[in-house]
Amino acid sequence: MKKSCTIKTLGPCVEMPRQSSGRLRKDGKPYRFDLYVRVEYHTDPQKNPDAKRRPIVEWLTRTELVQLVGKKYEEKQEIILMAKYKKRQSYFNECKKRRLHLETKNPLSARDYDEYPWLFLDDGAPRPSNRKQTEDDDGDEEMTGVRVDGEDDEDFSVA
Repeated sequence: MKKSCTIKTLGPCVEMPRQSSGRLRKDGKPYRFDLYVRVEYHTDPQKNPDAKRRPIVEWLTRTELVQLVGKKYEEKQEIILMAKYKKRQSYFNECKKRRLHLETKNPLSARDYDEYPWLFLDDGAPRPSNRKQTEDDDGDEEMTGVRVDGEDDEDFSVA
């Protein structure tokens, strides 16, 4: 890392997949996915003279990170950060598949659905609900229809 760098921590990272266009680079390799790395800077003015003017935490692209820390250091860190990212993604996907909360590892509840909707797959499976199911007193489900003019109509009732 460059000596003038005021970074406190690097990571985590996020890899953003692109839609496949089939295009290749000039060297014949496919384009790499976009990479974003979280960078936290020192808050101590002695270590970071820009602490008052710059945000403490930023998400930088791969290119911006290379400009900040240098290509060799970025390549080494990318390998480490991507290994952690892939491990975290596989855990996240497994929790989604099993419908478990990421932190508590308990089954997802209706409250979790409201707070963390991304944990629920769009697989058509029923979602938990806070509503309690109640039974009719007499056990039958009679529905009485109402006409537009406001009069009851026996033709709409279902026994």
